[in-house]
Amino acid sequence: MRLAARVVLHHPDVIALHAWMKERFLEHGISIAGFYYCPYHKNGTVEKYRLDSDCRKPKPGLFFKAAQDLDIDLGQSLMVGDKASDRIELEQLKCITIKSKYLPEGYDVESLNDVERFL
Repeated sequence: MRLAARVVLHHPDVIALHAWMKERFLEHGISIAGFYYCPYHKNGTVEKYRLDSDCRKPKPGLFFKAAQDLDIDLGQSLMVGDKASDRIELEQLKCITIKSKYLPEGYDVESLNDVERFL
């Protein structure tokens, strides 16, 4: 399954995608504790989802929810992303970015292999 950079998925599709991802990761011995996503966007085309939510990156809402649900210490956590918006607005959370087509400059590391030094 390949997804384009911008795809509109309805809630059942998101749930199906998460189930598919969970299965693929489990095939490699990796368990995923939870999935979190924000259906809202301040410029959304669907009225009920047109909202400026604190769960939309770079705001930290989903990180707070996951930390509460999964007993995560955000001060001991690392967020790795490939866009400038992946730098979450949360002082205690260490955020680093990887060079990508979305971030060809101003990134922290060249590849995932370089992330280890931040651990």
